Amino acid sequence: MDIQLVNFPLTKVAAIEHFGSPELEHETARKLVAWKIENRLTDPMKHCSYGIHFTDPENTAMNEHRVSV
Repeated sequence: MDIQLVNFPLTKVAAIEHFGSPELEHETARKLVAWKIENRLTDPMKHCSYGIHFTDPENTAMNEHRVSV
């Protein structure tokens, strides 16, 4: 794995957490997208989306799988 450290300017962050089946991650992400649309945060140059996977679904029990979007 190639790891790079990146410095970001001070940034406000909104997140939603997903616990459980990796197959349902998309539904969790859709909730954040709906919130972004509702709050007019749709400019991709200003309002980026990222996913942080804390576990590997290949070797983690479904009930322990965790992602933040």
